[in-house]
Amino acid sequence: VNLPANLGLKIGKYRTQFGVLNRWHAHGLPQVDRPLVLTQFFGEGLSGFGIASNVLLPKLWSHVNELDVEVIYGGDGVSFTNTGSKPWVAVGHLKNYYDLTTNTYLELGFSGAYGHNDHEAELQTILAGVDLTYKWVPAGRSKYRTFEFRNELIFSRREGLLQDVNSMGFYSYIEIKLNARWWAGLRFDYTQLPESNDEHAWGLSPHLTFWQSEFVFMRLQFSHFKRHDGDRENALLLQSVWSMGPHKHEAY
Repeated sequence: VNLPANLGLKIGKYRTQFGVLNRWHAHGLPQVDRPLVLTQFFGEGLSGFGIASNVLLPKLWSHVNELDVEVIYGGDGVSFTNTGSKPWVAVGHLKNYYDLTTNTYLELGFSGAYGHNDHEAELQTILAGVDLTYKWVPAGRSKYRTFEFRNELIFSRREGLLQDVNSMGFYSYIEIKLNARWWAGLRFDYTQLPESNDEHAWGLSPHLTFWQSEFVFMRLQFSHFKRHDGDRENALLLQSVWSMGPHKHEAY
């Protein structure tokens, strides 16, 4: 950190900065599970061993402009191969931050990823994404009130042996802090499959979170999913997360 020209470098195994939620660890997610578009396009996540650079750009068209450029070895096994001679994936993300008022901000991001989807490294996949977050945190009352509205849209162009496939998916959710301990939220999912845009699914997931302390929370979530063939799935999920000792991950 703190290298010349506002540059930060990272080497190791990590989750890439494609969009917003792909980078977050499971215990830091706003819901029990990851949105459908992320699990369908990235499996357990777009991650691998590689090198990443982060640059705080000069003030351009927004209050803060930040650029991430990453190259990892080993894809997700879904959109990008994790075997063969060239399992390399290049990822980029540009974040634009705007202070709207004293209490509200807007964050707009653009993502891209490039790699191969086959063992022989002859077929390419290109992903493009856009994410938008609006957050309201009243000054002096952030302990009791917060409103967050987040959206992410992903486009995929995947080369195939017989034909190329263009597909897309997105999620959108709201989170409301009701008081010092309770949060309520609702997420909507829609996604096609990276291998077939004829197959798709959508879902609706209301959830309620209780923070026993800053180190412990309980979350109850109901998820309803419907697939293109009419199959439905309902799930009731109960999650408990706690931490013991120092926790040195980045703040989300």
